Amino acid sequence: MNTRGDYKPIPDLHDPHVQEIAKFAVTEADKQSGERLKYIKIVKGEYVVEDGTNYRLVITVLDVGLMADYLAIVIEKPPAHYTLSLFMLAY
Repeated sequence: MNTRGDYKPIPDLHDPHVQEIAKFAVTEADKQSGERLKYIKIVKGEYVVEDGTNYRLVITVLDVGLMADYLAIVIEKPPAHYTLSLFMLAY
């Protein structure tokens, strides 16, 4: 049984809303770092509902010609306001 604070798997990583959140994470990380990151796909995703919804995503990104997986945490608060909390190499 999942309770408040437990991350649950995102059932459909291809859901347009989840894709939007992942692309936001890459775009925001790109702005903050000055890198030229390109979104490729979501590898894994989980979410938890707390004060808003927290998404923990592993995203494949193209970075200077090399693909790498990044861990992103995005907080969503209505109405459709996203905050990038974490973006770092996943492994």
